[in-house]
Amino acid sequence: MNKQIRLFFPKGKSVDKYSKVDIKNINKTILNKPLRSLDGNTPKEAFIKVFDEDIFNELF
Repeated sequence: MNKQIRLFFPKGKSVDKYSKVDIKNINKTILNKPLRSLDGNTPKEAFIKVFDEDIFNELF
């Protein structure tokens, strides 16, 4: 996930300029991006397979 996060927040750069809405939108983007390391699943899909969609919805 660090690699995905660094696409939006480069190392050494301040995150102070981002609003809570910006962070939520970035989070949505990351959660819905298919990853090779997850066999082409998105992080959201992988989480739901392991923990259930109800738990995901409670968290997000």
